[in-house]
Amino acid sequence: MRNGLKTSVAKEPTVEELELLGRERLSRNFYMREFLHSELATRPNIVNYPDDVTVALDSGRRLCEALLEPLLAIFGRISIRSGFRSAALNAACHSHGYNCVENSKAFGRHIWDIPSDKFGHGAMACIVIPSVHDAIFSGVLIDEFATWVNSNLPYCFMSVFEQQTAINICWSENPSKDIYSRIHPSGLLYKRGEYVGVNIEGLQHKNPTKYVDAWRI
Repeated sequence: MRNGLKTSVAKEPTVEELELLGRERLSRNFYMREFLHSELATRPNIVNYPDDVTVALDSGRRLCEALLEPLLAIFGRISIRSGFRSAALNAACHSHGYNCVENSKAFGRHIWDIPSDKFGHGAMACIVIPSVHDAIFSGVLIDEFATWVNSNLPYCFMSVFEQQTAINICWSENPSKDIYSRIHPSGLLYKRGEYVGVNIEGLQHKNPTKYVDAWRI
């Protein structure tokens, strides 16, 4: 046990165990509770609790400290749309067609407590950053945000969605440094840390440390 919190459970966790897990601080501004809530869990009625609490918390702290805290410092408020999913929850959501990939592809991503064979331990969150969404809506290239992330963060991969400019961003032990966008013009923007998008000429004269100042809240 750590601070009264069981590091694993063989049965459904108690309310006390859930409360203790939610109170775990992952970084200066983020707590585990923000990453446990899931609308998807309410449908199959599954409690979202790690099989290995220690690994889940360690991976979550790396995600928050390495990626989310720097994003918060530069771009302002972050809304967590989705974070940790237990293996049981992810499997149930996948089987019901709730837009969850199969477990083997979610290890080291939304399933924080089981490492990926390819990327090792890792953690992913789906986030919305209002300042980034507003900037993209006003005509700023998603490539510019991607370029800042690639230049400044130790990310594994990132995927950007059209609805609310939602961002899946992942920390992993063995990063691939790929960024994919579903915002027009959609496609792969960065592959292994190298820009492969269509706006190479427009980005050549950009300085990410300057243009992000206009996005601050």
